[in-house]
Amino acid sequence: MSAAPQAGSGIDGSGRATRSRRRSVTILLSLAVFAVAVDLLTKHLSLQELADREPVRLLGGALYLSLTRNSGAAWSLGKDYTFIFPIIAIGVLAWIGWMARTVRSVPWAVALGLVVGGVVGNLIDRIFRAPGWFVGHVVDMFSVFDPYGRVFPIFNVADSALVCGVLLAVGLEFTGRQRDGTRAPADDRPGGTDRADAPTGEETTARQPAAAGRHRRSLPVPDGLDGMRLDQVVARLFGLSRTAAAALVDAGEALVDGAVRPNSHKVRAGSWLEVTLPAPATAPVVVPQAVPGLRVVYADDDIVVVDKPVGVAAHPSPGWTGPTVIGGLAAIGHTIATSGAAERQGVVHRLDVGTTGVMVVAKSEQAYSVLKRAFKYREVEKRYHAVVQGHLDPLRGTIDAPIDRHPHHDYRWAVVSGGKPSITHYDTIEAFPSASLVDVRLETGRTHQIRVHFSTLRHPCVGDLTYGADPTLAARLGLDRQWLHARELSFEHPRTGDEVRFVSDYPDDLGRALELLRD
Repeated sequence: MSAAPQAGSGIDGSGRATRSRRRSVTILLSLAVFAVAVDLLTKHLSLQELADREPVRLLGGALYLSLTRNSGAAWSLGKDYTFIFPIIAIGVLAWIGWMARTVRSVPWAVALGLVVGGVVGNLIDRIFRAPGWFVGHVVDMFSVFDPYGRVFPIFNVADSALVCGVLLAVGLEFTGRQRDGTRAPADDRPGGTDRADAPTGEETTARQPAAAGRHRRSLPVPDGLDGMRLDQVVARLFGLSRTAAAALVDAGEALVDGAVRPNSHKVRAGSWLEVTLPAPATAPVVVPQAVPGLRVVYADDDIVVVDKPVGVAAHPSPGWTGPTVIGGLAAIGHTIATSGAAERQGVVHRLDVGTTGVMVVAKSEQAYSVLKRAFKYREVEKRYHAVVQGHLDPLRGTIDAPIDRHPHHDYRWAVVSGGKPSITHYDTIEAFPSASLVDVRLETGRTHQIRVHFSTLRHPCVGDLTYGADPTLAARLGLDRQWLHARELSFEHPRTGDEVRFVSDYPDDLGRALELLRD
C-alpha cells in the first residue's frame, strides 16, 4: 500500500496562521478601529455643537446630549488621580495583546475588540486633551434620564463599547466559552444536555489513600482541556465513559488543587488533578509489534502521521489480540505521548479496524492537548472516500441525523432519536452501474458515522455486511470489509501553527474493487 502527502502537503514553510485565528484577530482589530473612529467623531461633534448649550432632550427624555469634561471615572470619581487611568489603560491593552495571540473564537474577538476600542478611545483623551499629557479630561456627551449626571453618569461611545465588551466577556466566561475556542458542543454532554449535579455541600480537602487494587494518578490539566467540566476532563484524560467519570467525581475521588469539586466545575489549565482510579479487570497492554503495511508518512518530535492498513486497530482494547498502530509505532522506535488512557496514549482520533487511510498520533504532551482540542472543536478537516451501493439522490448533500448505540445490538450503532448530533457532507465523484464513489467530509466524528449514515439512506458502503451491504456484490468485488478509506487529513501543526495536509492512496483491495466496478 502506498501513501504519501500530495504535492504541497506536509509542513508548509510559509508559516500561515489558521483561518480561524486570522478571522478572529481581524474582527478584533476592525471592531476596535471602528469603535475608536466613532468615539472620536462624536467627541469632535459634541465639542462643536454642544458647548455652552443646555442639554438636548431626546427619546422623550430617556436620553440627553450634554457636553461634559470629566477628569476622573464615572461621576468624576478619582479626579485627583487622573494619571492612574492611562497606566491602567496601557496595562489592559498589554493584557489583551497577549490574549489575542490565541484567540480563535469570534464571540471573544468581538468582546476584546469592544474593550480595546473603549480603552483606546478614552486613552487618547487622557494623553492629548487639556489640561495636559496623561492628565487630560475625557469628553462625555450622553446621559440617561438625568441631563446632569446626578443619578446616572454621563458617558461617551468609548464607555459604551467598554461596558458592552466587558459584559459580553463575562457572559462568555459564565456560559463556559473559552477564548481560544467555542463552548463545548452539546454532543459532548449526555443526551445533549448537562446532567444535574447532586449537591456536594461544602468543599473539602480531605484526602484518603487509594483502596486496595486501585491507584491514584496526579497530573496538571493540559491546556487543551482548559474551561471544560470536571467530569469531561476526567473522562478524556483517563479514557473513562462520562458516566464512570461522573461517578468518580461524585464519590470525591477527583480532587482539583486538593479540593473536591462538583461535576460542573470548570477546570483551568495548569490546575493539579488527583484522581483515584479503580484497577481495570483486564487492562490492555501496549506491546511493541511489527505491523506489515503500516507506513509512516511524516514524523517529527510532536506528531507521527501513518497510513493504517486494513486489519489493524488504532490501540489495544479488551478482546482485541491483533496488531495496533500504537504497537507498530513502538516497534519502530517512536515514543508516544503519555496523556490519555494507558492503552491509547497519544491517540487523538481513531479509524475502524476495517478502515484504511491516514491517521495522526501525538508524540508530545503539547501535541496531544492541542490536537485533542482541535478535533473536539472541529478544526481538523477529515475527508474520506467511500463506495456506496446504488446512486445517491441528490448527488451532493448533507446527512444530519443523530447517532448512538443500536438499541438491540451492542456492536452496532444507529440513527436514533436523542442520539449525539452527527453531520456528514458528501459529493459524488464517480457513478458506476451498481455503486457510486463519493467524497465524504465529516463535520462530527461519531463511531461508524459514515457507515451508519449511508446505511440509513439505504446506500450502505459496499462490502459492509454489518450495516446491510449486498454480500453478492462484495464477493464479486473480492471485498471482505467495507469500501471506506481515510483519504485526507489536514490540521494546524500543534507546535508551529502551520497548516499541514496529508493524503493516502487507495490500498490494493479497494483499488481492485474500483477497477471491477468500472469494467
